[in-house]
Amino acid sequence: MINATCSCQGTCEDPNGQSACNRHCLGSEGCTCPVGFLMQGMTVPMRVNACVSLQRPTCYNNCQDVYDAGYRQDGVYTIMPTGWHGLPFNVSCKMENGGGWTVLQRRTDGSTSFYQNWTAYKEGFGDSKNLWLGNEKLHYLTNQRNYKLRFDITTSSGSAKYAEYAEFQIESESNNYK
Repeated sequence: MINATCSCQGTCEDPNGQSACNRHCLGSEGCTCPVGFLMQGMTVPMRVNACVSLQRPTCYNNCQDVYDAGYRQDGVYTIMPTGWHGLPFNVSCKMENGGGWTVLQRRTDGSTSFYQNWTAYKEGFGDSKNLWLGNEKLHYLTNQRNYKLRFDITTSSGSAKYAEYAEFQIESESNNYK
């Protein structure tokens, strides 16, 4: 049981102006959007919301599951990887280049310092523009099945580049997230 005071800012809204927010105090905060609510200007799929209520059979384990369910719009989705010990959490999903990519890191400007301590890298940090998902989440995500890793980079001159690797897995904290 977590004994801590949590606070966060809701990022969901509905036509009545209500919002809901969750935070399990040891990781990232996130919005739990009930059916009919909006998240970042898009309707949140009903099946994603079922994950928030922890009805495990309807939860998406990753962005690939979201893509396979027919969702083709980039956006924030709620997932719960197999074996994950915490609450479901929000991830940014990219649906191009084969679809179903989970954004692990994003750096768009220098507004977020990536000079962080072990705990911050374990739990994740940042915002929608600059983020690190968190090593603990990455461990659970990448140990469900075989994964690829893709780097999408835009150079200072605006040229898009990428690199793709056929295998990607993160070990547990006891192995220093190798």
